Amino acid sequence: MSVAVTAFPGVYGEDEKVSCLVRNGQRPASRAGAFLQEPRGGTPLTQALWYAAADLLQRQERKRVILVMTDGKPDDVIGATNIIEQCQATGIEIAGIGIKIDVSWLFPRHIQIDSPADLKQTLFGLAEQFLV
Repeated sequence: MSVAVTAFPGVYGEDEKVSCLVRNGQRPASRAGAFLQEPRGGTPLTQALWYAAADLLQRQERKRVILVMTDGKPDDVIGATNIIEQCQATGIEIAGIGIKIDVSWLFPRHIQIDSPADLKQTLFGLAEQFLV
């Protein structure tokens, strides 16, 4: 299993760019400091999903999963919906975690949490769903 982590928007809040926090093959624990992110005022989910999907489609893993954590509604709802549908059509599984926001209307698998403290248990639950 390989894990990659990407933040959006990218450096300086530029919507067209993403920030790679963990590259495939890196241990997430070795990059723990990179996970300290602050809100930047937008949710360019479409761009982030295109990046993640393109990266995953180049990988040889049998199971491909995109897990999105967001505290906002996508800037481009139609674009985000379209890329989510395209991901599913190519066999990429996708799930969303809404942080104080309902994402059930957007993601086929979804969970809402009210506090970052709930994240650990939520991630274990989602991982179990994907493995079963």
